[in-house]
Amino acid sequence: MPKKGENIYKRKDGRWEGRYIKSRTESGKIIYGYVYARSYRETKEKQKAKMVSCNSQTINKNEHTFSWLASEWFESIKLHTKASTQNKYHNMLTNYILPEYGNQPFNAITYDFIESHCKFLLEAGGKKVMVYRQKQ
Repeated sequence: MPKKGENIYKRKDGRWEGRYIKSRTESGKIIYGYVYARSYRETKEKQKAKMVSCNSQTINKNEHTFSWLASEWFESIKLHTKASTQNKYHNMLTNYILPEYGNQPFNAITYDFIESHCKFLLEAGGKKVMVYRQKQ
C-alpha cells in the first residue's frame, strides 16, 4: 500500500511507479514525469533525484529576482494561513525584506549579505529609524 502524499504506487506488473512534477505550462497546468523501479526504496530515490534536478533547472533557467520568488511563496501560503498571519508576512516583506533584496537575482543573495542587513537593522533600531535618518 502506498504512503500518502508521495505519489508512489505499485503496478500490476510488480514494478513501482513514482510520479513527480516535471514542469508547468503557460496556463499553469502540471506536466508530470514518471520513474520506475523494482522496489519502493529505489523508486523513492529516483523520484527525489528527478524532483531536485527539475527544481534547480527551472530556477536556473529563469534567473528570477528575489521579489518574484517571494511573491510566489506568499501566494502559495495564502490558503493555509489566517488573515492576521498573512498581514504580518506581507508587512515584513514590504517593509524590511523587499526594499533590500527585491531586485537582486536569487543566486546573488549570500549568507554574508543577509547577516550584514540583519546587523544593520538591529543597530539602527528598525525601519522607523532608517526612514528618519534618510529624511535628514
